[in-house]
Amino acid sequence: MGAFDSGLGNPPINSTGFLPVAAPSTSTLLAELDSTQLGTKDFRAGQSRLYRVNWILGADTNATWQCESATDTSLGSGVEIFFPKTPSGQSAQYVTSHSLSRDMRLRARLFSTAVNAAAYISAEPVT
Repeated sequence: MGAFDSGLGNPPINSTGFLPVAAPSTSTLLAELDSTQLGTKDFRAGQSRLYRVNWILGADTNATWQCESATDTSLGSGVEIFFPKTPSGQSAQYVTSHSLSRDMRLRARLFSTAVNAAAYISAEPVT
């Protein structure tokens, strides 16, 4: 039996309600899982949990993305940040692992401008 067999393990937490945005700015959050959705708002000081995170990103034009875990809602609070690129008219999936502590969140936004961009995040608690 594997970790992804039906009925076993922890269910994924998925971002919802995010549709393609015609002309997003670099401060527009295209997908986010906040501390309430992830359950990190209830962590004690010093407590953390490992999450396996799937990022699905795409735009009608070439794009550089900023995907990150963050300590709060401010745009400058990113902790583990990576900058994947997607080619014009295509999407890509990236899989990362993040140890999240109290009040942390996951979010995706553009680092460069792009047209008709969309993002989706799915996080699965590992422990």
